[in-house]
Parts: sequence; structure tokens; C-alpha cells
Amino acid sequence: MPNDSIAAQPLIKKKSPISAIWLLPIIALLLGGYLAYQSLSQAGIMISIHFPDGNGIIEDKTPVKYKGLVVGKVKTIEPDQRLLGVNVLVEMDPRAESALTRGTQFWLVRPQASLTRISGLDTILSGNYIAVQPGEGPKEREFEAVKEAPLQLTDDDLIVRLRTPTLGSLSVGSPVYYRHFAVGEVVKIKLDDERHDVMVQVQINSEYIHLVTKDSRFWNVSGVRVSAGISGVEVQTESLATIIAGGIAFDSPLGSDPLEAEEQEFVLYPSLDEADRGIQIALTIHVADGLALSGTEIRYLGVPIGTFENIRLSDDQTYVTGEAHLDPSLNELLGDDSQFWLVKPKISMAGIENLDTIVLGYRIQFSPATKPSELRHFKIQPNEPALPGSLNITLHAPNSYGLSAGKTIFYRGLTIGHIRDVVLSDDNSVEFDVVINPVYTHLVTDKSRFYVNSGIDVKASLRGLTIDTKPIEQVLMGGITLMRGNQWKDASPAKDGQNLALYSTIEAAVVGKRTKPKLIKIVSDDVHGLQAEAPVYFKDLPVGEILSVELNDQRKVIMTAGVQAKYAHLLNQSSRFWQMGGIKFKADLTGLEVQTGSLIAAALGGIAFDTPNSEASAKGPLEFELYSNQKIAMETVSVINIELPVSTSVTQGTKVFYGGFQIGEVNDIVLDPGLNHVNAQVYLEQLYADSFMRQSTQFWIESGSIGIDGVSNPKALLTGDFIIALPGTGATRQQFNAGYGAPKNPVPTDGITIYLESPALGSVKVGSPILFRQIQVGQVTSTELAEGSESVVIQANIKPDYSHLVRSNTHFWNVSGIKAEAGLFSGMKIQAESLTTIIAGGIAFGTPDNEAIRERAQQGSRFKLHAKAKNTWRQWQLTIDKD
Repeated sequence: MPNDSIAAQPLIKKKSPISAIWLLPIIALLLGGYLAYQSLSQAGIMISIHFPDGNGIIEDKTPVKYKGLVVGKVKTIEPDQRLLGVNVLVEMDPRAESALTRGTQFWLVRPQASLTRISGLDTILSGNYIAVQPGEGPKEREFEAVKEAPLQLTDDDLIVRLRTPTLGSLSVGSPVYYRHFAVGEVVKIKLDDERHDVMVQVQINSEYIHLVTKDSRFWNVSGVRVSAGISGVEVQTESLATIIAGGIAFDSPLGSDPLEAEEQEFVLYPSLDEADRGIQIALTIHVADGLALSGTEIRYLGVPIGTFENIRLSDDQTYVTGEAHLDPSLNELLGDDSQFWLVKPKISMAGIENLDTIVLGYRIQFSPATKPSELRHFKIQPNEPALPGSLNITLHAPNSYGLSAGKTIFYRGLTIGHIRDVVLSDDNSVEFDVVINPVYTHLVTDKSRFYVNSGIDVKASLRGLTIDTKPIEQVLMGGITLMRGNQWKDASPAKDGQNLALYSTIEAAVVGKRTKPKLIKIVSDDVHGLQAEAPVYFKDLPVGEILSVELNDQRKVIMTAGVQAKYAHLLNQSSRFWQMGGIKFKADLTGLEVQTGSLIAAALGGIAFDTPNSEASAKGPLEFELYSNQKIAMETVSVINIELPVSTSVTQGTKVFYGGFQIGEVNDIVLDPGLNHVNAQVYLEQLYADSFMRQSTQFWIESGSIGIDGVSNPKALLTGDFIIALPGTGATRQQFNAGYGAPKNPVPTDGITIYLESPALGSVKVGSPILFRQIQVGQVTSTELAEGSESVVIQANIKPDYSHLVRSNTHFWNVSGIKAEAGLFSGMKIQAESLTTIIAGGIAFGTPDNEAIRERAQQGSRFKLHAKAKNTWRQWQLTIDKD
């Protein structure tokens, strides 16, 4: 076939002259070039920093920071060629290249602490680092590290250079003060080029730079300045901070020109005095007694503000003059009404005022003006002057009452003024120049009344003594008290120079004038310690006084007393007077009782009176008897006398009881001249006296005791012995006898009395209980031998509520102590009625239930007391109703 004979044609392609394998080196070359470019473009900039030493710097670790941002790292450290330090090779971030100029500064930051500041605290955890502060100038790669951080000022801060011969306690960081307010700090200290002075650079914060002017003066306030002299020791310091860290203060006079840029250097003075910056004033005083010629301190509100010095006689030699330099901050407080006065110690009954002036010497006190002025000449007052707006008044009195300049004026316990001066007037009366403080001038009117204040108000009565004391200053020093005057009609505010009266007492001030008293006569057998000026009381109110005490021809004491006219209506023919005064003490186990009249009555004696019949006549001569006490005078008690044993413990004040109620007390007790008994004068309350002042009335003394059988009369153990009374009948009687223990046959006051006969007393005694079914229904009231002495008769009282239980056939038996029976085969049997009967004894009774109930026992019925009960007696269950 023809197609089979045709041969295949080969495809021929033209070969590329460059092989693809050669692309790999090209790509690698390009990538390498790129990487090389990147490496070169991002490579750090190597710089060298010279440090005095390598302490705290670590290779490949210590960073370089700018405002907290890491901008480099230490690579290597090697010593310099002269071995004077080390060269630190640092790789800096290329982005910081623009900051690597000749003016750039490097320093090592490490933790530091001093009296003034603490810095580098962040390096405690992260380690030291090198700080950088960019500067200006051409590019630089080698730097010299500075020793400390350079100043970092804002554009508005002010740098002031101060020159001083000595540094004192100043250091970098010491504060700068303007009127005790911190406005800057010390930022640099160095010697000047000639090494003659110390140059101190201070930074004034931008908001305070206007305070520094051309005439500003700076002085050192570092540490503590101590000066000592005969007037004492003076210690001066600006603040606690300046004691520790030192400090600088400055001030600028008003109207001074602003500071110019080229006038930024000042002298730093060692102290305020040497700066001569204080406000100079002239002071004069009448005499220089107490002032230190070396200088007297001036204070305002307790703070020293200057010194009065250069003290000398005036040109005409009639007074003393001198100068003072005050704190510049007080310039606005000086004016026409500024006050200076001398402060000195005052010694009085109230204590010592201004004690520090005894040790440190006198001082001068300053009071500011209400409006500033240019006045710079002042007079030192000898005493504290009146404050502006004070009220000056004059008080008149017949004598000084012991008052002197400086004493206080009181109103309701508040100090409202003082006495400025006390002088004798032309009419020989005493004038008090009084100053009322401005805030209290409204209290004084043209009708105000003043009285001398003792500081103690005393109120006394038979119940005791009440003392109302004012503050201790009033008690010890006295003074004057204002009684407000606007309660009087037509009162108007007092004016300067107002003349008013000073009264001796508040009573005199209330009355406003003296009126003639009502005269009376008081008769007594004895003077009772009374004397002239002793008070006369009506219902505890002093209404008069005793004017004289005399002895008449009948040897009676005649006292003339004057009762104030306004109380004269209280007197008439029914008035009764009694003695009061002195102090009565009574002490026992129940407590302490003190009875006293007023303090004046205790010292001078006193009398009191009452008028029971206000309608009685007041005409005729008023002459009265003086009774020993109020109860006798007012006939509220009756008097009886009781003879007691010499061994008695009864004393004045011993109480008399009937049952549980007090009906009287012992007023007086004396030993009889025969020495065989004691006479007790007893007051019986009038309400009960008639029942006890009878022929058959019985009295006896009860005393307490403690024994194995119990406590007898525990009340007497607490209060002491007391007297028991039983009312009687018959004729009136005032003389009685009493001994210890109840009488043999006292008449019981209630219930029924029965008599029990027994061969022996046993443990029964007075007070032993009478028991019915173990309930006490009575008690033994007395014990005695029978007439023939063959037995014992026991008197017992059955209480009214239980008297129906005792019948004519009732049996009584002794239940005292313990009864024991023992047998060989039966054992031991112990029987007791109760714990009380074991200790104190007792009697039980019962009525047979196997026979008809019999009649009640009558008063005085007699029964046999059996030694013990039969077995059947304790089983009796008779029902006995009250009839």
C-alpha cells in the first residue's frame, strides 16, 4: 500500500542556549542579597560608654532604657587603657540613631535611699539599667557616663542659684519653702570654680515662680537651732522634714519687681535673723522688769513670730524702747489696733498661770489688727488689753472683797470678762474697771447686777449638807458673777463707762438694797457654840443672822437675831426655834450616816425656826425659847428616860422597835453619877407615845449572837443592839428600866399565851419553835423555874391564826435534838423532828382524835410537857375548824 511506504518524520526543537538549572543560583543570590540588606539595615549601632567602674553592669543583660523603653543592650565590658574605668560597648537600636549626639547623657540607675529621697526602686526586681537622656549636637559614638541623673526640667520651671559659705544640712532633694509651704527643692550642689563658696541650685515649680522677685531673700532652715540664756532655752526649727533633710525658706517683699532671666543668683543666709528679712517694728514699754536684754520672744497663737531686742532707755529716759523683727507673713496683720502685751506668771489659790514664763522668762503676746496699715510703732501693755468691741464698765462697792486685777467675770459658769484694774475712788469706795468680752456685751444692761462669787453654794437641812461647787477656778479664785438685768423693766443695753453696783452676795443682789431687819430675842440656858453672824434658817433658807450673844442678870444667854424684812411675816407668837449646826456621824454595819447643817452653821453654829400657826398674833415683844432640836421644838416627839445596865452597847441613835416598826430612838445617853447604871434619853414618836408611856409598859435590849444552836437576832448583828417595847396600861409614866433579854413574863401582843411544865429545860430556849405537824405556829417566849423549883415553866405564844388548834386536852412533847434507840437484834433507830429542832430545840403538840373535840385553850392555860410522844400521838388526825 502506498501509505505503508511513507516513513515517519522526526520533530526537531531548537535547544535554549541557557539551562534552567542556572536559575537556582540566581534566586539564591537575590535572596542572600535581600537578607544581607535587611541585616545591614536593621543592625544595631555600636557605641562606647565610659564608666568609673563596672559595678552593677552585666554583659549581654544590662539594658539601656529611655523613659522605660529598652533602646539598647550592653554587649561587652572592658577596662580602659589607663585603667581609670571601664568601657562599656552597647548595641543601640538603630531607631535611636538620631539621639546619639554629643549632648546625649548616660548614667547607671540603681536603687538608692537617702534622708531626702528614695530612687531606683524598680531596679530591685528587674536589675540595674543604663538610662539615657538625648541631647543636641553632632553625631557621636563615644560617651562619658555622668554620675547622677541630670536635671529634668519642664519649660516653665525656674532654676535659681544660691551662694552660701557653708552647706549645713542641705542635700539634693531638700525642700524649698515659702511661708512654710513647699514650692520647690534643691536639685544640685557644687563648689564654685574658685572653691570659696557652695553653689546650690534650687528648682522652683512653675506655678510658684512668680513668688521669686528681685528682692527675694533666701535663708537656711535646716536642722535645729538652740539658743540659751538666763531667760531660758529657745529651740527653733521649720518642720520635722527640715530637721532630717534640711531646707531653704525665702520671702519676697510686696511690690518687688519681677525676676529677670539674668538675675537668678542670690545669697543664701544661715538664718532668718541674718537675712534681716523680718518686718521691723518699734516697741515701747513703761518698765523693762522681767524682759531679757538679750531678747524677749513674741508669740501669736502660741507660735513664735519674732524677738523684742536691742532694749534700751528712750532719749528722754522716761520709758524703754527697742525693736522687733516679725515673721514676714504677718505683714497683713499689723495695723492701728494691733495689740502687744506682756505675759508673766500669776500665782494664786487657783494655781499658777503661765508656768512656762517662770522657767523661760516673760514673753510678749500679739493680737492682730482688724485692718492692715503702715503703722510700725506700738506700745507693750502691762496686762492683756480689751479686745476690739469689748464693753468697759465700772463697778462700785464699799470694799474690794479680796478681788484684784485679773479676776474673772462669770455668767452661768461661762467666762465673759475680767477685772482690768481695782482703784480707790475719791469717796473712798472701791471701783472695779471691768472688761466684758465682745461676744457677751449684750448680756449687760443698765440695770444689771453683779455680786461677789465665792464659787460654792451651800444648802443645808436636817437631812444633810448639799454643796454645789462652781468650776475650780471660781472656788479657789473667786470672782464676780453677773445676774442678768433684762428681767427688770425698762432695761437698755449698757454703754462704755456704765456705772453699776457690786453686791457682796447673790441675796443682796436680788434685793438690790439693804432693808432694816426684824429684831427678835432668843433665850437659852447655854450658848451651844453660837456666835454673831451665825445664820438663821426657815425651811433650810437663810433668812437672817445672829447679831449679838450676851448673858443677862439671870445667867441666861440672850441672843439678838435679825430676820430680813422680806421674811419678817414668817414670825409670830407661835414660832419655835431650835439649835442646828455641827456635824453628827453614825456608823455601823448598815452604813455611814452623816447629818450636818450648812458649812457656815457647822463653823459658826446656827438656829432654825418654824411657825406652825400662821394666824397667830405677831404683836408684842418677840422673845422665844431655844430648843435643842426640831422634834422637841415642834412637839413631834415625847421624851422618856430608861435606865440601862452599865455594860450596855446602846448608843445615841439606837432605835426603839415595836414589832417590826420603829417608834423612837435614843437621843442621848450618860453614865449615872452613882456609876451603877446608864441613863438613856429616848424620843418616842408623838403618834405612838401615849401607848408606851404607861405604867405596865416593858422595854428590853435585844442583842445578836452566833452559837452552835444557830444565829440569834441576826438583825442586831448588822445594826447593833436595839430596844424592844411592849405597850402597857395604867397611869402615865416617863421613867423605865430595861435589861438584856425579854422580861420573865412579857405580855404577848397577839395570839394566846400558854404555860408548859417540864422536869427539865433540855434544849428548849427562848425562840424555840412550837410545831404542829412540823409547821411553826408559835414560839417560846420565856423560861423560868417553878415557885418550888421542882420543875421548869416554859411560856409560849401561839399565833392568832393557829390559836384554835390548842384545846384543853391537847398534849405537848419535846422534839429537841436527836433521839436514838439501839438493840442487839433490832438495830439502831434515830429520830428527829427537823434540822431546826436538832439545832435550836422545839416543842410539838397534837389533840386526840378518839374523843369529842373540846373547848379552846384560854389565855394562860397550863399543860404538861412530855419528854417524848407516844407512838399513837403522831398518828392523830383530828380535824379542827376555826369557830
